[in-house]
Amino acid sequence: MPPRPHSFRSSTEMLAEPTKEEIARAIRARNGNASSRASETPSLTAEEVNAIVRKLSFSAAAMAEHEASDDDVTDATFKVQIVMRLRPPADEAAAADDCFRVLSDSALIAQPPKTSQAYRSTGTATSFHFSRIFRPDTEQRDLFEATTRPVLDAAFAGKSGLVFAYGVTNSGKTYTISGTSDAPGVLPQALQYVMSELPRRKENDALPVTRITATYIEIYNENVFDLLSPALRKRRALRVQDCDGKIQVRGAVERSVKTLSEGLELLEMGRR
Repeated sequence: MPPRPHSFRSSTEMLAEPTKEEIARAIRARNGNASSRASETPSLTAEEVNAIVRKLSFSAAAMAEHEASDDDVTDATFKVQIVMRLRPPADEAAAADDCFRVLSDSALIAQPPKTSQAYRSTGTATSFHFSRIFRPDTEQRDLFEATTRPVLDAAFAGKSGLVFAYGVTNSGKTYTISGTSDAPGVLPQALQYVMSELPRRKENDALPVTRITATYIEIYNENVFDLLSPALRKRRALRVQDCDGKIQVRGAVERSVKTLSEGLELLEMGRR
């Protein structure tokens, strides 16, 4: 995924990158709290804390140095961005058992839930670093602008791109990708953006003749299924093959998309 545009600013307030001392204090505080709840719970040693601090600081510095450069967009290290979206707690009990402490827009500390085996065995906090962290109150539009629109702009420039959600069951993947009628996810927003951008770019001679097609497939239990095929064939596994270094799904239905309504109809068809 290409780096996000430097002009983008989320509606969520941006936080300064934490210093080494702040990260160390946060980890020690978390581990200290865990130890007070379970006297036999081991905590991170000073050497382990310092190792985490060095790793976090290096990652943050490298990311900041890259984002400060407008020309260095081909560095393989930054072709893929990994963002974390925190889901709001399901209820008051989950909110009380807070497992995450966000240190900045790219760093957080996680502690196992009190009911987990990991908490009973260690209880120690661990730090993680991402390209970007989105808090529970992040709007769908802000997420799209930061993660998906740059990929689409790169596609208009002739580059390939991929956006996907990864997580355990009930972690919010469907909401992030598909969304709801009131809060559409990145996929319907991407359709809307592409269909609105095409006429504008063609008018400015910034885009050659373009044809948009769509396929909609599902990967389940190592098999690939076509969600746009007729109902009787929907559960027939398709064949995946390598054609000159490009992965293709043989037999998948490919539909032409000329309007936004046609694209949204295909999305709805695939969900049935």
